[in-house]
Amino acid sequence: MNNYSTAPQGMGGRGDLSISLARKGKTICPNCGKKTFVNYIYNSTGIPVADGICGKCDRADKCNHHFPPREFFGNRRTYDRGVASRNISGSMYKPAVVKPDYIPAELVQATIGHYERNPLARFLHSVFDRHLGADAVNDTLIKYGVGTSKRYGGSAIFWEIDSSNNVRTGKIMGYDDKTGKRIHEQNNWVHSLMADRFPNYRLEQCFFGEHLVAPREGRIPPHVLVMESQKAALILALCMKWIGSEGSFVPIATGGCSMLNPTDEAFRNPYNRHQVLKGQKVALYPDQGKYRDWKLKAGMLGKLCQVVWLSTVMEPIHKSRVECEINEGDGFDDLILRYLAADREILQLFVDSY
Repeated sequence: MNNYSTAPQGMGGRGDLSISLARKGKTICPNCGKKTFVNYIYNSTGIPVADGICGKCDRADKCNHHFPPREFFGNRRTYDRGVASRNISGSMYKPAVVKPDYIPAELVQATIGHYERNPLARFLHSVFDRHLGADAVNDTLIKYGVGTSKRYGGSAIFWEIDSSNNVRTGKIMGYDDKTGKRIHEQNNWVHSLMADRFPNYRLEQCFFGEHLVAPREGRIPPHVLVMESQKAALILALCMKWIGSEGSFVPIATGGCSMLNPTDEAFRNPYNRHQVLKGQKVALYPDQGKYRDWKLKAGMLGKLCQVVWLSTVMEPIHKSRVECEINEGDGFDDLILRYLAADREILQLFVDSY
């Protein structure tokens, strides 16, 4: 078991706090989306350091995601970041709203393109070039801010660009260029890899594709389609282009089930990722098996959004027939890819899902 001892700032000088991984109880892993994430807790109280954020996934063979206390405290300047917690006496601590740090635009721009060595880009080209053309696929990747890393043989960088066009961070993720499946061992964060250049980085994540939802003068606000994975958002965006609905429907991605976490505290924080959904017409597309979790989140989002609609397309309760198999943990993008592989009409699949 990993044990830590730390004296976080902002705790009123209460002395050292011993931290370790919890012995029981698991939550959703922010990396793989499975309920296999073990929180770090304060031993004296049993309270998580940062529930669902600071901990370790026990799927060592498939995920192995680990966000230790030393990185949490280093990246977030302890409790001055936007994570609600409790102090040692048990009273609720209200974190200060602090402006996040940003990745310089020139660093981001240097990674955009190079898609010939990007396995995810090659996979998307193999699927959509015959329907849209190679230029249209590249245009979508550029529009969403997909970069190419030097790591892992050219893995995708999903830059998180907020509604003010500031880059909060970038998630590096590896994919198989033949199947489009993730390589879970190949993942990292740009701000973590460049910790020497960005010490004490103040991280406040936003949704992938958030910058495309920002209000524009003279434009009718789009319907926002909220997916879990970044790949799913890109596939939905390519489908919208194909069926002529680009601009009317804008897919974005949370980056994991737990990253859709609407709370009153989040709604009060002007830098929180959920702010971009304020007053929007929103459709949620949970992955298979996550419908119940997202139904609760949809209820909370109703306080913020104009309309919230929850898709049942991945669940047995869905009213329309889906003409392919649905496996545990599949996303809506998996259905689309199976329809395309079987030369089935995707327009009706989308209409029936919405």
